[in-house]
Amino acid sequence: MKNIFQAVFQILGFVLLIPIIYAAGVCFYGQVMALPAIKQTALLQGVGIFLLIFLFLYSFKEFFDFTVDSLAKVFSFAGPAATVIGYIVPIYALIVIIIYVILIMLEKAHGLEWIFLSYVGFLLAMHWVVSAKKLYEADTSLLKSSYLLMYSFLLISHLVIGSLILNWVIPEFSSWSFIKNSCILIKSNYLQIYQFLFVDTVGK
Repeated sequence: MKNIFQAVFQILGFVLLIPIIYAAGVCFYGQVMALPAIKQTALLQGVGIFLLIFLFLYSFKEFFDFTVDSLAKVFSFAGPAATVIGYIVPIYALIVIIIYVILIMLEKAHGLEWIFLSYVGFLLAMHWVVSAKKLYEADTSLLKSSYLLMYSFLLISHLVIGSLILNWVIPEFSSWSFIKNSCILIKSNYLQIYQFLFVDTVGK
């Protein structure tokens, strides 16, 4: 009985988070689509290459496990939260961006923008997709209620952190606009749901 109540609670939490996930996803996509064509294409090329490799050649499971375990050791002082950090922080994308920023400061990055942005797109996609798969496989329940709730929070954090990372390396990508527009859309989504469930119903 306890497991049933827990599953119901988790599914309800997932449903309540859908408007936030939708808003964040739409606004993140909008920011990417508003980028200059060459930068947008470089990012999406990296994502596409990852998906082809992931679907047909290699799952990146061992690669991801090594990252999570390494970060868990580094942040062992954080206790159980140390493992969560590995799921949230796309460490390889951060490393690539730091290298790129250093090269820019040293004026050695000429002609490398396409390559680095493709790597960033590849590594962000890898982190997001493989973390989702790991959480899915870890939840052995029929309804996957724990997975739905946990990955909802994880996806929101991925989009926020992803926006900060892209803002750092791509000036045209505005994390502030992403967050602001997401908040506006979230408010609108919940208001529409409230009006549909209560105001319109009462009016009828």
